[in-house]
Amino acid sequence: MTRMQNTPGNDSSAISGALQQATDLADAGRSTEAIDVLARAIDRHGDVAELHTAQGWALENTSPPRWSEALAAYRIALAADPRQLWARLGQATALEERLGEAEAAAAAYTAAITLAMARAETEPEFLELLGWCEYRLGRLDDAVATFGRALALNPAWTAVRLDLGLVSLLRGDVDATAHFDAALDGLAECDPQRRVGALRVALDDLDEAIAATAALAFDNRTGNVRARLASELAAAR
Repeated sequence: MTRMQNTPGNDSSAISGALQQATDLADAGRSTEAIDVLARAIDRHGDVAELHTAQGWALENTSPPRWSEALAAYRIALAADPRQLWARLGQATALEERLGEAEAAAAAYTAAITLAMARAETEPEFLELLGWCEYRLGRLDDAVATFGRALALNPAWTAVRLDLGLVSLLRGDVDATAHFDAALDGLAECDPQRRVGALRVALDDLDEAIAATAALAFDNRTGNVRARLASELAAAR
């Protein structure tokens, strides 16, 4: 989720370690512990954008989500580094999903798309973020095309394949379930902790889409996909 930068005056190795520890904890559903790890790292290293971005993600994933605190963390990250694209995505998510600021969220998604398009040619890891922002703005065809570009570069990119499956379901594409099947087959080879994190996020994303799009709830394919995601998650825990 995060990318390390050379930060003058900071111990990048220690920051990397804290980020990895927090990511592992969040993937395992232990977001409160991840927040504590990141708070200690911020106390030690200061306002490093990656640390605050990771903190925002962990705050999103508590139960219930701590959206206002997550938004504050993302804003600190962007003040430290305006090019921190994952913080821009987090800011848009917090504004849209739980704080109800649709216009501000759309502007944040649009800004993230502009920056991601400029960087994706040389930093293709941002294709996932670009496609997701396009999806959140309702640009489903653009999102499918972007996720297709990403998978052409890396067919084993399971997070992107899950995202493509979700958007394909929303479009009514006949191959939607095939994308989920391929992603789940790929996750079967992953580290168990990473598998749990990916499945949890995929299930949350699907449930959110079902709540927002009534037609999905009446599509048998959606029910089948959700049942498989839930079953795989229960088995992986």
